[in-house]
Amino acid sequence: RWMSWRFVSRLRKPNPRSLSQVDCLRDAIAARLAKTWTLPIRSLEIGAGAAPFSRSLREAFPSLAFQLDVVEPSDTFADFWGVYGIRKVANDLKDISVERAYHIAQGSHVLEHVTDASSTLTRIKSLMQPDGVLMVEVPNCQEPYWTYRFFPDPPHVRFFTPASLRAVLQRHGFEVLLLQTWGRPLESEQHVGYLAPDSPVLMSPDEIKRLVA
Repeated sequence: RWMSWRFVSRLRKPNPRSLSQVDCLRDAIAARLAKTWTLPIRSLEIGAGAAPFSRSLREAFPSLAFQLDVVEPSDTFADFWGVYGIRKVANDLKDISVERAYHIAQGSHVLEHVTDASSTLTRIKSLMQPDGVLMVEVPNCQEPYWTYRFFPDPPHVRFFTPASLRAVLQRHGFEVLLLQTWGRPLESEQHVGYLAPDSPVLMSPDEIKRLVA
């Protein structure tokens, strides 16, 4: 019991990246609530892990009612999701049976891992309401992406710049409301480890500091 409580307490710390993602949606959410959206707001977090985006939504809008759903192949965080009233609906997008259900869909660092981004975006769009809002985050390959390697990480098979991300979203019928670069990943996520170029050896904190200086 004590160990479980410590685990939940640690994960409850605000996640700056997910809070920033939610902040980007504030104006869009307010505009749609004033016109067409009715509560509860239905949100789908894709590749959720510990569902930081879903938890940040609830933290950022405590007066609003949410239905928070996640797509995640692993059940590692099942008990944790239950604490926050988050529901797992599928292991994969293709397994979701509802259509046009979600006001908000979010995929943080998902598109760079899929071999068929077109089918993925088409499927996401089919799950969203016509005036829904999609939040997508991918590595910015105009930044020093090629200088370091994230570890551990599933392989990246697609690579985006801001211009190419905008183009692919527009090609699939999305209107781009906001496009921006956030954070410096070497600094914000160095605790997970980065591999030195052309080496299986993890970079030291001092090496990371020199790289981003």
